Amino acid sequence: MNDYVSFLCTLLNIKIPKVYFKVNDKVYDLKHKPVNKELFQVKDTSICTSYPKENVICVNLNTSIDSSLVYIYLAHEIRHLYQYACVYKKNQKVFSIDERSVSIWKKELESYADSSSKNYENQEIEKDANLIAVLVHFESGFSPLSYAS
Repeated sequence: MNDYVSFLCTLLNIKIPKVYFKVNDKVYDLKHKPVNKELFQVKDTSICTSYPKENVICVNLNTSIDSSLVYIYLAHEIRHLYQYACVYKKNQKVFSIDERSVSIWKKELESYADSSSKNYENQEIEKDANLIAVLVHFESGFSPLSYAS
């Protein structure tokens, strides 16, 4: 999992985030070391959430999803970190992102509608993150998740 996150961050030229996984009542980092539960902030109904300002991703493995899908969710959230970096100039080596897209991302980040909102999936930042996540997942060759134990 650590290699996958590193691969995506290198590909997008962004800083590797802190990633926390919730399994049962415990929280772990990317190296499978236990961390303080208070660092994990995600709704019980959510699978994965990113916090771009803090450069953190939280993954709830207690949800009933196919574990191989976690890679897609991680790629999606990492793309949100990239979008944030592009908007707030935290990534000086932006590859083929036009100013129009960056402008739309900024507007949507500043008035973000979360997954409980109507038309959430129609936001440009969500469509972009979904597209990249699926594309990267199928092209990356990483194996299904075996993190939960």
